[in-house]
Amino acid sequence: MPASPWLFIRTIVAEIGNSLAEFPILAKEAKGRRSFTLLLSGIHSAEESVRKENTMTKTVRDIMATEVTTLGRNDSLQLARDVMALGRVRHFPVMDDGKVVGVVSQRDLYKASLGSVMKYGEKAQRAFLEGIAVKEVMTEPVLTIAPHASVQDAARLMMEKKIGCLPVLEGPKLVGIITETDMLKLVVEM
Repeated sequence: MPASPWLFIRTIVAEIGNSLAEFPILAKEAKGRRSFTLLLSGIHSAEESVRKENTMTKTVRDIMATEVTTLGRNDSLQLARDVMALGRVRHFPVMDDGKVVGVVSQRDLYKASLGSVMKYGEKAQRAFLEGIAVKEVMTEPVLTIAPHASVQDAARLMMEKKIGCLPVLEGPKLVGIITETDMLKLVVEM
């Protein structure tokens, strides 16, 4: 047996030779190339390693959403609920005088929606939520991250603080938001 794992792999590939198509579980030929992707557990092609390395070196800017829906601190929770329902949005940075001052999440809305627990009708729930301002339930102080930060730093902060999003600030300016969903999309790309 050769000393290096790569020599071992080359030996297997050479022994399989032209009959590679008969072994689709072990290997598949890369289109138009002489490289092979071995599908054995723990053995990956150089291309896959580079792809994973590129995924692991991404910055927040690479995966953040740049179109961010925001709320004002005096907006009602009913407005938050309506926008969540229409736009499939679960996190809102809360703005006051152009600065991010908090975050309202779907969880915050659920906590404030005692009406659903008390079995109020839709009309009563709407009236109840109209009377509550975002500033009463938002999470503050807000945790933010810079666009040049690594995705690993963002994920670590979100896990440690048990939060679902981080507004992305460049100086005082809101330039995006990174969420748990963005992290999951990145994992799927790996």
